[in-house]
Amino acid sequence: HEIVVADVNDFNWEEKLLSVGFNPGIPTFWALEGQTMYVDRSSNVALLKTIDISSAPGSEIWGDVGGQALPEVTIAAFKQVDELSQTELGTHLFRLGEDNAMHGVFSELPWILELTADL
Repeated sequence: HEIVVADVNDFNWEEKLLSVGFNPGIPTFWALEGQTMYVDRSSNVALLKTIDISSAPGSEIWGDVGGQALPEVTIAAFKQVDELSQTELGTHLFRLGEDNAMHGVFSELPWILELTADL
């Protein structure tokens, strides 16, 4: 196994993978831990579509999705972090939250989905 780190927010990030020897013909495990909540839905869909076309049959993806409380900042601790982000960066920190992961952004993938935890 080989781990390749790439910033999926970069334009053409998949080219970096290919340049370091990534082979889209070999099944891949994609880890998107802590990724989806920080970008909007359309950016997540674009990311998942790129992963789909870059993946061989047998590939797997793991990702987490925060609930709707994240972008709505209804939880005090999240609200403080989001306000700091707005002050420092001029933008909301949390941009995606979904209460039904099976029918959310990951459902854009034409893969078989399996929910392994729901808090």
